[in-house]
Amino acid sequence: GKIYDLSVIAENIEDHKGNQTRFFLVQKDGIPPSSGHDKTALVCFQLSDTPGSLFSILAEFYARTVNLIKLESRPSKEGLGDYCFVIELEGHVSDPIVTDAIMSLKRKLPEIKFLGSFPNMTDPKGLPLESDASDPSRIWINKIIDRIQGNF
Repeated sequence: GKIYDLSVIAENIEDHKGNQTRFFLVQKDGIPPSSGHDKTALVCFQLSDTPGSLFSILAEFYARTVNLIKLESRPSKEGLGDYCFVIELEGHVSDPIVTDAIMSLKRKLPEIKFLGSFPNMTDPKGLPLESDASDPSRIWINKIIDRIQGNF
């Protein structure tokens, strides 16, 4: 509360000393520019709940050495046994390896929801990239990158 001149209602309520809480500004338009130490959050909807469907999603990040920080399965509410995956990864949507991984997922999945890119404490890693300006996944990811604050 000190930083923003707010009143503290209760103190020392944490389960573990050193716990931290992060708050995010959620807005319709605009993505913060890359800080060089970012996270990106996505929701990936699979084609079907079959053996290997999650692996095919994870393989895109593994192939590019993009570190996943969080993976959570959630019911998609589209049908019984139909799940989506909430993924947090190291890197910014404008980082070439992250862009490339998300483009590859866009080619193979029925839907991806981009939740945002935001500052983190670790660096993304790299790998050679695919590039084709006319690729529909490139056009899609470029629309997201164009929303980065300062690019519009």
